[in-house]
Amino acid sequence: AAPAGAAGSAARPSSAPPRASLEDRPVDGRRRASNRIDHADEHRISPPPRASSSSQAGPVGRRGARRRRRSGGPARMSVARWRGIFASSTVNASPPSSSSSSSSRPRRLRSSRRYPAGSMTPPPIFEPAGDWFDPEIRRFVRIDAADPPPKRAALFVGSSIFREWREIRDFDADFAPTRVINRAFGGSTTEDLLRVVDAIATPHDPEIIVYYCGSNDVNEGRGAAAIRDAFAAFCDRVGPRVERILFVSVCKAPQKMPVWDEVDAVNDAMRAHCAANAPQLTYVEVNPGLFEEGSSSPGSPPRPRFNLYREDGLHFVDRAYDDVLLPVIKAALERALGEVKAARGEGEAAHLPPGMRR
Repeated sequence: AAPAGAAGSAARPSSAPPRASLEDRPVDGRRRASNRIDHADEHRISPPPRASSSSQAGPVGRRGARRRRRSGGPARMSVARWRGIFASSTVNASPPSSSSSSSSRPRRLRSSRRYPAGSMTPPPIFEPAGDWFDPEIRRFVRIDAADPPPKRAALFVGSSIFREWREIRDFDADFAPTRVINRAFGGSTTEDLLRVVDAIATPHDPEIIVYYCGSNDVNEGRGAAAIRDAFAAFCDRVGPRVERILFVSVCKAPQKMPVWDEVDAVNDAMRAHCAANAPQLTYVEVNPGLFEEGSSSPGSPPRPRFNLYREDGLHFVDRAYDDVLLPVIKAALERALGEVKAARGEGEAAHLPPGMRR
């Protein structure tokens, strides 16, 4: 083959790989043959096909490039100039002038909403006030904003008895096919639930609320009347759209044996309050299943089923939910749902007169 720098050199054989165009060739700080223009290119009738930057171009001598510039052909572009054009057009693009920016359409920023565009309810707003439960409520708000739960479901609120239910079991499967949401947090009192009602309850627009709280109030020395009043204020805050509110009785756990009288006073006050505000409020008693049958004798307290509790004598093991809480609460929830559907003219009893509906 003729030397690359010889004058009048013939075109490269057709078997030679096509040369990459200038804009497809890699550019770096070294002097490379791929950055030079071959003198034989001017004898081609049609431009060479475009090639990727990975194609290898044949070596070209310096003398051929100088002769190309003397013949009037385009000189090779310097690396510095190519870098300047590339930087100005892509990475370091200069901002538009004032004349062009005034006439151009303003840039539309991406929305920061994390809830579906079709949802009419924005994510709940929670203003931390330095309370111990702020991190837990913020976590609920983030979960509800990223994946909004269904509306008009059954909402469970309360303290650790319900929170443990969510953590150690498949809570949704326990109540299937009823749609349920669990927003209980451990250690909560009735006053705590009242403070966070706008963050964990009202945004979900629940149809039924299942409420378990008051155990920690008893530990703090709060009386039955104060616990009842806090629960009544919670019911007023959630609004009339909640069809039913089920209050689950405070459990007489072995750890609370010294204050069982106070627990009984709280449950009696709640039972009377729910009866006075029926049918919207319902009292659900779960304590009979937590004691051994026939264990009580005159003058002695009943014997708890200690195998239902953990070592602390307060929180339940998995068996307690299967044996006691799930059957009682699920039956009460389904009964309340049936009453709500019957009142709206739905369900199997819709054709019956109101006096014959169960």
